[in-house]
Amino acid sequence: MASLDILEQQVCLEMPADPNFTWHHRVMLRRLGAGIWIGLTPDGGVERIDLNVVTFVPVARNAVMPARVFGDVYQFGRLTEQQLRAGHHEAAALVDLMGGGVAHALPLVNAEWVFSDPSHRQYGAAVPSALLLNPAASVTRGSVGLVDHDGPVWTTMERVMLADIEDWKEEKRSGPGRDPRVLPLVRDGGGERFATFRDSLAGIVEDAPRPADWIFRGPGATAELMRGVRAAGEDLSGYHEYYVRSSGMSAEGPVAHKHRELISILFLMNAFDQLNVPHLASAELVSRLILQIHQAVKKCPKNPDFRGLSMMTMSKLDSAGGVLTGEFAKFVAEEQKSEAFTLKQTRLYAEEQESREKEKNAGKHPKTPKGGAKGE
Repeated sequence: MASLDILEQQVCLEMPADPNFTWHHRVMLRRLGAGIWIGLTPDGGVERIDLNVVTFVPVARNAVMPARVFGDVYQFGRLTEQQLRAGHHEAAALVDLMGGGVAHALPLVNAEWVFSDPSHRQYGAAVPSALLLNPAASVTRGSVGLVDHDGPVWTTMERVMLADIEDWKEEKRSGPGRDPRVLPLVRDGGGERFATFRDSLAGIVEDAPRPADWIFRGPGATAELMRGVRAAGEDLSGYHEYYVRSSGMSAEGPVAHKHRELISILFLMNAFDQLNVPHLASAELVSRLILQIHQAVKKCPKNPDFRGLSMMTMSKLDSAGGVLTGEFAKFVAEEQKSEAFTLKQTRLYAEEQESREKEKNAGKHPKTPKGGAKGE
């Protein structure tokens, strides 16, 4: 049989007094000093081993037993994750009792059982040893398990490499069960958090349901704006310069500075925060403000005219930096049409009321007839 496929060191100890096997397999759990260890036996026991006074043979990981001991060794048939973890905790307790604090702080195992349910208040924290050692409070299958942490309520746990804890947490937060407003995490070749514009567009889920109390009326402007930027052959990081050149807007004017700031906000939401921006009210407001600027610039590039733009009227940009009609623009146009009709009717009603008031006043004070005053 092969040795165990584990990270811990393994040895075979010579046991000349055993009539059945000359060699016994051991898993080394903690080192107390030069050649002195706490080891795990095939029977599940934990014992002190002094390699200075016994004959031993090192054993490679997941390999055939050395020829010197092959066929004459009492070895582990199977070692589960829970059995190994229990051995480590018992070894740590023995080290503490024997005064080996340094050895306790340097365990060979480089993985830990942690709470894995993101909704649990202890999410990401190590599962207490007392629970792992209690078979009535924990159940493991491979690298996942259940643990009884809050009385009758069980929760999930997972064995995670210590070096991968932060990456593991990020995967949990941005995986398939994430908030629909968050996109899967993307990093560049240097490991830095960064998503390209194409990454953002590919991850956007436009048909995800919006909150019932969504504060904006009509179709969203954000997705149309982003598709328009793509149609221009640009991304958000360089779109401002492109728009200034193609629109004729003054690059040093206050409107241009505001346009750059708004585009930068949207860029950070996509590239660093990696959010599903069409489903963010803040991003929707930023997008509508950007489109409002585009409409004002279209009316007068050198001196943008914002009159009548209390409601946004633009939806998406074409490759020339102009404006194409979209669902959002249609919605706003209908709103403006309704508002204009209401204002017109109000004005006509006021004029009619004023005319009636004048006629009424004229009837009370008749004009003096020509030819002098009455009675002359």
